Amino acid sequence: MKKKGMWLVVLIITLMCFNPSVYAGSLSASSNTTSTVTGSTITVTVRASGLTGKFSITSSNSNILSGGTSSEWIENETKTYKFTAKSIGSANIVIKAIDVADSNGNPFSGSKTININVVKPREKSTNNNLKNLGINGYDLTPTFNKNT
Repeated sequence: MKKKGMWLVVLIITLMCFNPSVYAGSLSASSNTTSTVTGSTITVTVRASGLTGKFSITSSNSNILSGGTSSEWIENETKTYKFTAKSIGSANIVIKAIDVADSNGNPFSGSKTININVVKPREKSTNNNLKNLGINGYDLTPTFNKNT
């Protein structure tokens, strides 16, 4: 009985000491906005956690949204990329694993897509006149005139 108990203790200690670590890689992407006006810059952040290899960070329509790169080496890090809104419309920023492996050497395939809408800038008014001027509880003398 003592031998069986001793073997059980040894087995439990062995199992407690054997703690295999499994690291799964992950790909995430975000942008500072999903709607912008022509002429503005969009920043896209790509995080390849536990991944190493070549990624493609491109626009689905470079006439609307230009920037990125077709081949970028990312090694378990976070990188940012700039895109410029060139014309009105909608385009996707696609982040795609080209030749990537996780920290265990296993192949990784995946992609992320961010949709960006580019809209016309709001027209600015040419009227720079004050509409009203006052102080609560007081009357102005002479009364306010927007042309003065």
